[in-house]
Amino acid sequence: MVNSKAKGSRNERNVSKLMQDWSGYEFARTPQSGGLHWKKQYTSGDICCIDDKHGHRFAFSIECKFHEELDLLHLIDDTIGKKSNKILLFWDQAVGDAKQVNKTPLLFMRRNGMKAGMHFVVMPTNFFLLWLNGIQPWINKFGIIHYHKETEKESYQFTIINSVDLVETDYRIFHKLGRRVIRNVPV
Repeated sequence: MVNSKAKGSRNERNVSKLMQDWSGYEFARTPQSGGLHWKKQYTSGDICCIDDKHGHRFAFSIECKFHEELDLLHLIDDTIGKKSNKILLFWDQAVGDAKQVNKTPLLFMRRNGMKAGMHFVVMPTNFFLLWLNGIQPWINKFGIIHYHKETEKESYQFTIINSVDLVETDYRIFHKLGRRVIRNVPV
C-alpha cells in the first residue's frame, strides 16, 4: 500500500514533467510546499518554474492534489458540506496561495483510477474565457465544467478541463494570457 505523502509527491513530479514537456521550460517541486524564497522572489504552490529565462516571469501558482475522495458530484450536491467538498477546499488553497504572490491559480487534481498522466485542471473562469478566445477554434476531447456558486459568505467561479486538452494548445498563448489576467483582471 502506497502512503498518501508518497502519492502526493509522485503526483507533483508528474505535473512538473507535464509542465516541462508542454512549455519547454524547467519545472520542479517546490521544497517545503511553497514556503521557499528563491532569488528574492517568493514562490508559492507545489510546482514552480526554475528556468533561468522564464522562472521570474512565470504567471501561475500551481497546486497539485491527489485524493481518493475527489468527486465532481460534490460540486452540485447540496448535501455535501464545504468541509467534505475537497474540490472547494483545494481551490480555496490554490487561490489563497496565488493571491499572496499575485499569480493566476492553477489546480491539478487526480483521483484513484484515473488514466496515467491525466489530471483535472482547475482555473479561474475569467482566465479560461480569455484563453479560450485566444485559441479559437478549440476542439476539446473531454469536455469543460464551469462552476459558479454565490452565497452571502463566498463566491466561486472556476472552470475544470482535462490536462490532455490543456497540453494540446499553445503554451505561449496560455502563459501570455495568464500574465495579462494578473495585471488587469481580478480572480
